[in-house]
Amino acid sequence: MKELLQLFAQDQRCNEIMLKDGRSMAGLAKDQLKTEILDSYGRFSIYLFPDADLDRAKLLAQSIILVFIFDDLWESSSPQEIESLRSDFVALLQGNRQTSTVSTPLERIIDAFRNGLLAADQDAGNGGVEILETFVQFCNHTEPPRQGFRSMSEYLDYRWEDVANGFTWSCAKFAIKCSADQDNPQLRRLLRYLGDHISIANDIASYEKEKRAFDKGKASAMINIVDVIVQLEHIDVKAAKCLAYARQLLIENDILEEMRELKSDGKLGVEEWRFVDACLTAASGNLLTSVVMSRYGGEGARIAQ
Repeated sequence: MKELLQLFAQDQRCNEIMLKDGRSMAGLAKDQLKTEILDSYGRFSIYLFPDADLDRAKLLAQSIILVFIFDDLWESSSPQEIESLRSDFVALLQGNRQTSTVSTPLERIIDAFRNGLLAADQDAGNGGVEILETFVQFCNHTEPPRQGFRSMSEYLDYRWEDVANGFTWSCAKFAIKCSADQDNPQLRRLLRYLGDHISIANDIASYEKEKRAFDKGKASAMINIVDVIVQLEHIDVKAAKCLAYARQLLIENDILEEMRELKSDGKLGVEEWRFVDACLTAASGNLLTSVVMSRYGGEGARIAQ
Protein backbone atom coordinates (compact mmCIF):
# COMPACT_ATOMS: atom_id res chain seq x y z
CA MET A 1 0.00 0.00 0.00
CA LYS A 2 2.75 2.45 0.94
CA GLU A 3 4.66 1.72 -2.27
CA LEU A 4 1.62 2.56 -4.41
CA LEU A 5 1.11 5.87 -2.58
CA GLN A 6 4.81 6.70 -2.97
CA LEU A 7 4.61 6.13 -6.72
CA PHE A 8 1.55 8.37 -7.01
CA ALA A 9 3.46 11.01 -5.05
CA GLN A 10 6.50 10.75 -7.36
CA ASP A 11 4.73 10.45 -10.71
CA GLN A 12 5.33 13.41 -13.01
CA ARG A 13 1.81 13.53 -14.48
CA CYS A 14 0.24 13.29 -11.02
CA ASN A 15 2.37 16.22 -9.89
CA GLU A 16 1.13 18.30 -12.84
CA ILE A 17 -2.60 17.77 -12.30
CA MET A 18 -3.80 20.44 -9.88
CA LEU A 19 -6.89 20.33 -7.67
CA LYS A 20 -9.13 23.17 -6.58
CA ASP A 21 -7.51 23.28 -3.14
CA GLY A 22 -4.10 24.01 -4.63
CA ARG A 23 -2.71 20.51 -4.18
CA SER A 24 -1.63 18.28 -7.01
CA MET A 25 -2.96 14.77 -7.51
CA ALA A 26 0.39 13.64 -6.13
CA GLY A 27 -0.34 15.78 -3.09
CA LEU A 28 -3.29 13.54 -2.23
CA ALA A 29 -0.90 10.61 -1.97
CA LYS A 30 1.68 12.65 -0.04
CA ASP A 31 -0.93 13.57 2.55
CA GLN A 32 -1.81 9.91 2.99
CA LEU A 33 1.85 9.01 3.46
CA LYS A 34 1.96 11.47 6.37
CA THR A 35 -1.10 9.86 7.94
CA GLU A 36 -0.98 7.01 10.44
CA ILE A 37 -2.01 3.74 8.80
CA LEU A 38 -5.16 3.41 10.91
CA ASP A 39 -6.31 6.86 9.76
CA SER A 40 -5.47 6.34 6.09
CA TYR A 41 -7.52 4.94 3.21
CA GLY A 42 -6.18 1.50 4.10
CA ARG A 43 -8.35 1.34 7.21
CA PHE A 44 -11.38 0.69 5.04
CA SER A 45 -9.86 -2.48 3.59
CA ILE A 46 -9.01 -3.72 7.10
CA TYR A 47 -12.49 -3.21 8.53
CA LEU A 48 -14.66 -3.92 5.49
CA PHE A 49 -12.90 -7.11 4.37
CA PRO A 50 -11.39 -8.72 7.49
CA ASP A 51 -11.63 -12.29 6.18
CA ALA A 52 -9.11 -11.82 3.38
CA ASP A 53 -5.83 -13.71 3.59
CA LEU A 54 -2.60 -11.70 3.52
CA ASP A 55 -2.06 -11.74 -0.26
CA ARG A 56 -5.65 -10.74 -0.98
CA ALA A 57 -5.61 -8.13 1.78
CA LYS A 58 -2.67 -6.41 0.08
CA LEU A 59 -4.51 -6.31 -3.23
CA LEU A 60 -7.66 -5.03 -1.52
CA ALA A 61 -5.67 -2.26 0.16
CA GLN A 62 -4.35 -1.21 -3.25
CA SER A 63 -7.91 -1.31 -4.62
CA ILE A 64 -9.12 1.02 -1.88
CA ILE A 65 -6.24 3.45 -2.47
CA LEU A 66 -7.07 3.65 -6.16
CA VAL A 67 -10.78 4.20 -5.65
CA PHE A 68 -10.26 6.87 -2.97
CA ILE A 69 -7.63 8.76 -4.95
CA PHE A 70 -9.83 8.82 -8.04
CA ASP A 71 -12.83 9.77 -5.91
CA ASP A 72 -11.00 12.72 -4.32
CA LEU A 73 -9.63 13.67 -7.74
CA TRP A 74 -13.07 13.50 -9.36
CA GLU A 75 -14.62 15.71 -6.67
CA SER A 76 -11.82 18.27 -6.59
CA SER A 77 -10.89 18.92 -10.22
CA SER A 78 -12.52 19.51 -13.56
CA PRO A 79 -13.30 16.48 -15.77
CA GLN A 80 -11.21 17.97 -18.58
CA GLU A 81 -8.06 18.02 -16.45
CA ILE A 82 -8.24 14.38 -15.47
CA GLU A 83 -9.78 12.80 -18.57
CA SER A 84 -6.49 11.85 -20.22
CA LEU A 85 -5.00 10.38 -17.05
CA ARG A 86 -8.20 8.54 -16.20
CA SER A 87 -8.42 7.08 -19.71
CA ASP A 88 -4.85 5.82 -19.49
CA PHE A 89 -5.38 4.14 -16.11
CA VAL A 90 -8.71 2.65 -17.21
CA ALA A 91 -6.97 1.21 -20.26
CA LEU A 92 -4.34 -0.31 -17.95
CA LEU A 93 -6.98 -1.90 -15.73
CA GLN A 94 -8.84 -3.25 -18.74
CA GLY A 95 -5.66 -4.73 -20.19
CA ASN A 96 -5.88 -2.49 -23.27
CA ARG A 97 -2.34 -1.13 -23.06
CA GLN A 98 0.51 -2.88 -24.84
CA THR A 99 3.30 -3.97 -22.52
CA SER A 100 5.77 -1.75 -24.35
CA THR A 101 3.72 1.37 -23.46
CA VAL A 102 3.62 0.61 -19.71
CA SER A 103 6.67 2.71 -18.93
CA THR A 104 6.46 4.58 -15.61
CA PRO A 105 6.87 2.94 -12.19
CA LEU A 106 3.27 3.90 -11.33
CA GLU A 107 1.93 2.32 -14.51
CA ARG A 108 3.94 -0.82 -13.87
CA ILE A 109 2.61 -1.29 -10.33
CA ILE A 110 -0.98 -0.77 -11.51
CA ASP A 111 -0.39 -3.32 -14.26
CA ALA A 112 1.01 -5.73 -11.64
CA PHE A 113 -2.04 -5.03 -9.46
CA ARG A 114 -4.33 -6.02 -12.33
CA ASN A 115 -2.37 -9.19 -12.97
CA GLY A 116 -2.43 -10.02 -9.25
CA LEU A 117 -6.23 -9.83 -9.13
CA LEU A 118 -6.59 -12.06 -12.18
CA ALA A 119 -4.03 -14.55 -10.86
CA ALA A 120 -5.92 -14.77 -7.58
CA ASP A 121 -9.08 -15.67 -9.52
CA GLN A 122 -7.21 -18.63 -10.97
CA ASP A 123 -6.89 -19.90 -7.42
CA ALA A 124 -10.52 -19.42 -6.38
CA GLY A 125 -13.52 -17.17 -6.99
CA ASN A 126 -14.05 -14.49 -9.61
CA GLY A 127 -13.99 -11.33 -7.50
CA GLY A 128 -10.72 -10.09 -9.00
CA VAL A 129 -12.05 -9.53 -12.50
CA GLU A 130 -15.18 -7.95 -11.01
CA ILE A 131 -13.06 -5.52 -8.97
CA LEU A 132 -11.51 -4.35 -12.23
CA GLU A 133 -14.87 -4.11 -14.02
CA THR A 134 -16.65 -2.24 -11.23
CA PHE A 135 -13.70 0.09 -10.66
CA VAL A 136 -13.87 1.10 -14.33
CA GLN A 137 -17.62 1.66 -13.96
CA PHE A 138 -16.93 3.88 -10.96
CA CYS A 139 -14.34 5.90 -12.88
CA ASN A 140 -16.91 6.53 -15.62
CA HIS A 141 -19.90 7.44 -13.44
CA THR A 142 -21.72 10.66 -14.24
CA GLU A 143 -21.66 14.01 -12.50
CA PRO A 144 -24.57 14.88 -10.17
CA PRO A 145 -27.48 16.77 -11.77
CA ARG A 146 -26.89 20.52 -11.91
CA GLN A 147 -30.41 21.23 -10.70
CA GLY A 148 -29.92 19.11 -7.59
CA PHE A 149 -31.90 16.11 -6.41
CA ARG A 150 -35.69 16.04 -6.24
CA SER A 151 -35.92 13.43 -3.49
CA MET A 152 -33.83 11.29 -1.14
CA SER A 153 -34.62 8.28 -3.33
CA GLU A 154 -33.29 10.02 -6.44
CA TYR A 155 -30.16 10.96 -4.50
CA LEU A 156 -29.61 7.38 -3.27
CA ASP A 157 -30.03 6.11 -6.85
CA TYR A 158 -27.19 8.39 -7.89
CA ARG A 159 -25.13 7.70 -4.78
CA TRP A 160 -25.20 3.96 -5.51
CA GLU A 161 -22.62 4.48 -8.25
CA ASP A 162 -20.93 7.48 -6.66
CA VAL A 163 -20.04 5.57 -3.50
CA ALA A 164 -18.89 2.56 -5.59
CA ASN A 165 -21.24 -0.04 -4.15
CA GLY A 166 -20.69 -2.53 -6.97
CA PHE A 167 -16.95 -2.22 -6.38
CA THR A 168 -17.49 -2.87 -2.65
CA TRP A 169 -19.41 -6.09 -3.31
CA SER A 170 -16.72 -7.23 -5.72
CA CYS A 171 -14.09 -6.65 -3.03
CA ALA A 172 -16.22 -8.59 -0.54
CA LYS A 173 -16.36 -11.52 -2.97
CA PHE A 174 -12.64 -11.36 -3.60
CA ALA A 175 -11.83 -11.33 0.12
CA ILE A 176 -13.54 -14.70 0.70
CA LYS A 177 -12.68 -16.33 -2.66
CA CYS A 178 -16.33 -16.37 -3.64
CA SER A 179 -17.91 -16.92 -7.06
CA ALA A 180 -21.53 -16.00 -6.25
CA ASP A 181 -23.34 -13.84 -8.81
CA GLN A 182 -23.81 -10.37 -7.32
CA ASP A 183 -26.39 -9.69 -10.07
CA ASN A 184 -28.57 -12.55 -8.79
CA PRO A 185 -32.15 -11.14 -8.80
CA GLN A 186 -32.80 -12.80 -5.43
CA LEU A 187 -30.10 -10.62 -3.88
CA ARG A 188 -31.09 -7.35 -5.56
CA ARG A 189 -33.16 -5.88 -2.72
CA LEU A 190 -30.71 -6.88 0.01
CA LEU A 191 -27.71 -5.42 -1.82
CA ARG A 192 -29.64 -2.23 -2.50
CA TYR A 193 -30.51 -1.87 1.20
CA LEU A 194 -26.90 -2.52 2.20
CA GLY A 195 -25.62 -0.06 -0.39
CA ASP A 196 -27.99 2.65 0.79
CA HIS A 197 -26.87 1.98 4.36
CA ILE A 198 -23.24 2.46 3.34
CA SER A 199 -24.12 5.70 1.54
CA ILE A 200 -26.06 7.22 4.45
CA ALA A 201 -23.64 6.18 7.19
CA ASN A 202 -20.72 7.56 5.22
CA ASP A 203 -22.57 10.78 4.42
CA ILE A 204 -23.52 11.50 8.04
CA ALA A 205 -19.93 10.94 9.18
CA SER A 206 -18.34 12.99 6.40
CA TYR A 207 -20.78 15.92 6.21
CA GLU A 208 -18.65 18.51 8.05
CA LYS A 209 -15.51 17.58 6.13
CA GLU A 210 -17.30 17.81 2.78
CA LYS A 211 -19.14 21.03 3.66
CA ARG A 212 -15.89 22.76 4.63
CA ALA A 213 -14.28 21.69 1.37
CA PHE A 214 -17.28 22.82 -0.69
CA ASP A 215 -17.61 26.19 1.05
CA LYS A 216 -13.91 26.89 0.45
CA GLY A 217 -14.24 26.04 -3.24
CA LYS A 218 -12.14 22.90 -2.87
CA ALA A 219 -14.88 20.55 -4.12
CA SER A 220 -16.88 20.84 -7.31
CA ALA A 221 -20.12 19.49 -5.83
CA MET A 222 -21.76 18.78 -2.47
CA ILE A 223 -22.76 15.12 -2.69
CA ASN A 224 -24.22 14.27 0.70
CA ILE A 225 -27.65 13.18 1.88
CA VAL A 226 -27.59 15.65 4.78
CA ASP A 227 -27.24 18.52 2.33
CA VAL A 228 -29.97 17.03 0.11
CA ILE A 229 -32.37 16.95 3.07
CA VAL A 230 -31.48 20.53 4.05
CA GLN A 231 -32.32 21.67 0.51
CA LEU A 232 -35.49 19.61 0.16
CA GLU A 233 -36.99 20.17 3.60
CA HIS A 234 -35.62 23.67 4.32
CA ILE A 235 -34.42 22.65 7.76
CA ASP A 236 -31.15 23.10 9.62
CA VAL A 237 -28.25 20.65 9.52
CA LYS A 238 -28.93 19.12 12.93
CA ALA A 239 -32.52 18.25 11.98
CA ALA A 240 -31.36 16.97 8.58
CA LYS A 241 -28.87 14.64 10.25
CA CYS A 242 -31.68 13.29 12.44
CA LEU A 243 -33.79 12.56 9.37
CA ALA A 244 -30.85 10.92 7.61
CA TYR A 245 -30.16 8.75 10.64
CA ALA A 246 -33.85 7.83 10.83
CA ARG A 247 -33.65 6.70 7.20
CA GLN A 248 -30.58 4.64 8.07
CA LEU A 249 -32.45 2.92 10.93
CA LEU A 250 -35.41 2.17 8.64
CA ILE A 251 -33.01 0.59 6.16
CA GLU A 252 -31.53 -1.54 8.93
CA ASN A 253 -35.03 -2.84 9.59
CA ASP A 254 -35.46 -3.47 5.84
CA ILE A 255 -32.21 -5.47 5.86
CA LEU A 256 -33.44 -7.60 8.76
CA GLU A 257 -36.78 -8.29 7.08
CA GLU A 258 -35.13 -9.14 3.78
CA MET A 259 -32.74 -11.55 5.51
CA ARG A 260 -35.68 -13.29 7.14
CA GLU A 261 -37.43 -13.59 3.79
CA LEU A 262 -34.35 -14.98 2.08
CA LYS A 263 -33.91 -17.53 4.84
CA SER A 264 -37.58 -18.50 4.67
CA ASP A 265 -37.50 -18.93 0.88
CA GLY A 266 -34.54 -21.29 1.11
CA LYS A 267 -33.49 -20.53 -2.47
CA LEU A 268 -29.96 -19.34 -1.77
CA GLY A 269 -27.12 -21.83 -1.83
CA VAL A 270 -24.04 -21.97 0.39
CA GLU A 271 -22.00 -19.74 -1.91
CA GLU A 272 -24.70 -17.07 -1.98
CA TRP A 273 -24.94 -17.07 1.82
CA ARG A 274 -21.16 -16.71 2.08
CA PHE A 275 -21.46 -13.67 -0.18
CA VAL A 276 -24.33 -12.24 1.88
CA ASP A 277 -22.28 -12.62 5.04
CA ALA A 278 -19.31 -10.84 3.42
CA CYS A 279 -21.53 -7.95 2.31
CA LEU A 280 -23.05 -7.60 5.79
CA THR A 281 -19.53 -7.50 7.18
CA ALA A 282 -18.56 -4.80 4.67
CA ALA A 283 -21.56 -2.63 5.59
CA SER A 284 -20.81 -3.06 9.29
CA GLY A 285 -17.14 -2.26 8.70
CA ASN A 286 -18.08 0.90 6.82
CA LEU A 287 -20.19 2.05 9.76
CA LEU A 288 -17.41 1.38 12.25
CA THR A 289 -14.75 3.03 10.10
CA SER A 290 -16.93 6.08 9.47
CA VAL A 291 -17.32 6.54 13.24
CA VAL A 292 -13.74 6.00 14.40
CA MET A 293 -11.64 7.32 11.51
CA SER A 294 -10.13 10.79 11.79
CA ARG A 295 -10.55 11.24 8.00
CA TYR A 296 -13.98 12.59 8.91
CA GLY A 297 -13.85 13.75 12.50
CA GLY A 298 -10.26 14.95 12.63
CA GLU A 299 -8.20 14.97 15.78
CA GLY A 300 -11.21 16.32 17.66
CA ALA A 301 -12.93 12.96 17.20
CA ARG A 302 -10.09 10.99 18.78
CA ILE A 303 -11.02 9.14 21.98
CA ALA A 304 -8.89 10.42 24.86
CA GLN A 305 -6.45 7.94 26.32
